Amino acid sequence: MTSIKDAVAKLPQRLVKAEIEQAIEEKAKVRQTLYLPAPVHDQIRDAAHAKRVSQQKIFQAALDLWFEAEGLKSWAELTGKE
Repeated sequence: MTSIKDAVAKLPQRLVKAEIEQAIEEKAKVRQTLYLPAPVHDQIRDAAHAKRVSQQKIFQAALDLWFEAEGLKSWAELTGKE
């Protein structure tokens, strides 16, 4: 005989709206591997730490500069986000 507690534990968990939106956003992203020489990686890591930003933000800013130089849409224009 199953207890009520066990039965409730087996029910699907209800997701909060923010969790659902985050899950959808994560599925819309594509992971890209970038191979860097160790000194380059170290410099990016140290710069991110010193500026208190993520390495992702540094790469995003660098890509935005390249997009601009090539006359392409910005990160914000492509994603609707800064």
